[in-house]
Amino acid sequence: MAREPHTGPSGHQAILPVTVRWAECDAAGILYHARVFDWFSEGRVAWLRGIGHAYYDDWRARGLELLVREAHATFERAMRPGDDLSLIVWVDGRWGARLRFRYTVRHRGAVTVQGFTEHVFVQGGRAINLARVAADLDRAVEEARTAVPSASAY
Repeated sequence: MAREPHTGPSGHQAILPVTVRWAECDAAGILYHARVFDWFSEGRVAWLRGIGHAYYDDWRARGLELLVREAHATFERAMRPGDDLSLIVWVDGRWGARLRFRYTVRHRGAVTVQGFTEHVFVQGGRAINLARVAADLDRAVEEARTAVPSASAY
């Protein structure tokens, strides 16, 4: 699968406030790296809710899953307890049964983390073409992905 270069947020965006908690940090008082993937998950759920199709109430109710195929994060700066951050989430790629979310975490305007997760649309344990199974969800995702950029706060 060819990947386009990361060019920054586009289309519909979810912006979530995040405060680093002590419980999320290692013994040195720095955010434990795996915690950002929990934030990414919350961001995806907020993005889907923001396009009018809540993951738990709409997708899962139809037996549809958005399973993680790949996850990546690049850490630019350390994050410490009490840091107030912004998580920005958007979709920047789609190929067949796959969808890619991008994430940027900022602290006081500076990028602390950038990452992506790639997902597979699944129903009944098999990868599916979303357009054939849930055309309304497929249309909503595509319209949001290609929309004129505008940030929404959650």
